[in-house]
Amino acid sequence: MELRHTYAEAPERVREVLTDPEFLRAKLDKVGGQGAELVSREQDESGAVTVVQRQTVPSDRLPTYAQSLMPGDVVIERTETWTGPGGGPVKAVIKGTPAKITGTMALMPRPHGGGATVTLRIDTKVPIPLFSVAVEKLINENITRLMEREHEFATDWLRDREE
Repeated sequence: MELRHTYAEAPERVREVLTDPEFLRAKLDKVGGQGAELVSREQDESGAVTVVQRQTVPSDRLPTYAQSLMPGDVVIERTETWTGPGGGPVKAVIKGTPAKITGTMALMPRPHGGGATVTLRIDTKVPIPLFSVAVEKLINENITRLMEREHEFATDWLRDREE
């Protein structure tokens, strides 16, 4: 799956905001759902930034078939590593499941008219016989909705805090 979002700001500014602890906490408060939290944000000596976020999906918001496969609330831990100015690897773990979500994010300048584009490419694998396709589709649909809400929040944040 590939998602692409554009911003009016330069790539450097977009990266600065998307890795800023104040922004991350505000984003999680606004669009992260119940129990969302910034687990950690670390920067190493090379400038790489790793952000770990945890979000919970209440079990009653899952389809019936998913509730039977994942009893209780679903806890998702997402790790984004900005290895350089242009992005890096992304992974997510859905606690207590064999689901694997891996991918990359790329932050690039837009070729015409300035601004930046963030492209997220992810691969979702759920090795559950009979249900894998349905669960993978459910996960991808939820990721798409969440990324849209996060993009809207980031766009508003950038607009409201123009330097």
